[in-house]
Amino acid sequence: MSPRPRLWTLLLATALVAGCGAADGGPVGTGIAASVIGNVVAVEDTSVVLGATAQADEPAASVAGIEVGLVELPDIVTRTDADGNFKLEGEFSGDVTLRFETEDFDVEQPLVIATGGVLVLSDIQLEASGVTVEAGRQLGLSGEVVSVDCSGGRIVVEDRDPRTGDFELLLLPETEFTRRGEPVDCRAIFVGETIETEGLVDALDQRTVTALTIDIAPSGVPSDPFRQVAFLGYVAARNCKTGVVTVENERHRFRVLLGPETEILFDDGRPVECGRIKLGRRVTGRGRLELRKPAILTAIRLIVSRATAPAVELRIRGFVALKECDRNVLQIGYPNSIIAVRLTRDTKLMPQRRCRGIPLGVWVDGRGLPSATIPGALDAIELKLKGVRS
Repeated sequence: MSPRPRLWTLLLATALVAGCGAADGGPVGTGIAASVIGNVVAVEDTSVVLGATAQADEPAASVAGIEVGLVELPDIVTRTDADGNFKLEGEFSGDVTLRFETEDFDVEQPLVIATGGVLVLSDIQLEASGVTVEAGRQLGLSGEVVSVDCSGGRIVVEDRDPRTGDFELLLLPETEFTRRGEPVDCRAIFVGETIETEGLVDALDQRTVTALTIDIAPSGVPSDPFRQVAFLGYVAARNCKTGVVTVENERHRFRVLLGPETEILFDDGRPVECGRIKLGRRVTGRGRLELRKPAILTAIRLIVSRATAPAVELRIRGFVALKECDRNVLQIGYPNSIIAVRLTRDTKLMPQRRCRGIPLGVWVDGRGLPSATIPGALDAIELKLKGVRS
């Protein structure tokens, strides 16, 4: 029996409801447990390359059983569960190498872990050429302040274990500062104090963190499996039936769940319904992250900008679930969401072909702008069809 032509294995779930280290570079034994937590949503099937006329089956709904470990510490190893989730925990910090082993290939991703911290990797996609992580988040990064430059938007912190090295914190206008639970500003931080940071990691192998929250003189790292975290970016997709809004910024992409208790407000304080949240609008918020299931944040509060900003380019990522070629529209599926993507005469399609020649089930990467022709859709600027021959 010939293998079934699947290009990717994806965790679909409800996608279609709507239709740095020590000087030697190695891990540091600290006596303090750190964690790497993540979830895999897509795995390339290297046994199939789609041709011009081949069609892919709907991708299989399984990302379970992938072996995940640390190259430098072979005893720290696990396998993904039925939903693609995994957790590695042990006494390590600094430079480590995360390794994924599937039936077809092994791939690695260098990381930097703070002593006693939690590094959360959301929506990981694996292919033979490497690893794509939609968002990286450092939690519990704690250490002594080495230097503070509030006007320059930069703080340097020495890790709790000096062998791990210093971390550079980049400040945003939205960065929140607290001391013993009370709001303060950056000028309340002094050299020599201990601070704890939660923030985004643009380069997973670098000691630079974009700080979203900074707690001065923290009481300690919470042991609760749920953490309150901040997020910010632009609305890239929304599915009000499932309550999932995709938020992205320049380097990160989050899935945010709007539950019955979520407070959704315009930035002038007026309440707003999910259906009135437009693609491309700037949002900020806070949510609850369950460390055992890091794929989705449950929003506590979502603040939506009313200002109409210049058009923001948004990422397009997922598999082709449906085609409406009479309108030149592709429905692009991703776990818990689906979004319409319109092909225009200016769309750069790689490899080049017409709508009818695009295989169902193929994974696409690209970028687009909110469509003025189809509300709630994106007009594709470029789309790359992975695994499709020219």
